[in-house]
Amino acid sequence: MTVDLGGGYLSGLPEDQRDELIRVNAPGLAALRGYLSSGEAVAFLGAGVSRPLYPLWDGLIGELLDAASGRLSSKEEATCRALAHDSPEAIVEIVRRGLGPGVFREVLRGVLKVRTDPETGRSWTPVQEKAGALHARLVPPDLDPDPLATVERLVAEAEEATDEDEGDH
Repeated sequence: MTVDLGGGYLSGLPEDQRDELIRVNAPGLAALRGYLSSGEAVAFLGAGVSRPLYPLWDGLIGELLDAASGRLSSKEEATCRALAHDSPEAIVEIVRRGLGPGVFREVLRGVLKVRTDPETGRSWTPVQEKAGALHARLVPPDLDPDPLATVERLVAEAEEATDEDEGDH
């Protein structure tokens, strides 16, 4: 498979800036071409590929706090909102402890429910679609695990671990 990683990705930039970026990026692009052609490239897609269907951390925590607002004191909620940007993991833990594991899972399921684009009705973004299409072209079907089954297995394992944690308390 040949991938064009020439200067086209820089279109719209002033010519001198485009030329400089092509020069500076040339070694990295050459290495990437080699990895792609040898099948050694691994794409890592971050949380941003799910936007606009799902929020990033700040938005996710805001939705979690919205969903839990009737179950937290106004002072707890205000403190969590103030600290959410700088300490997202700590805020999620505060909410989890405040709600208890069972209610937290219920709230989390609501916040992370399947969402669809109001215009297309799809539950995936254009970036996810392109990544899936690229994956389908690059990975032989006999080596491709079922990603949905993997996600379902990981969710079940996480729920089992949470259930075990509940038994410990």
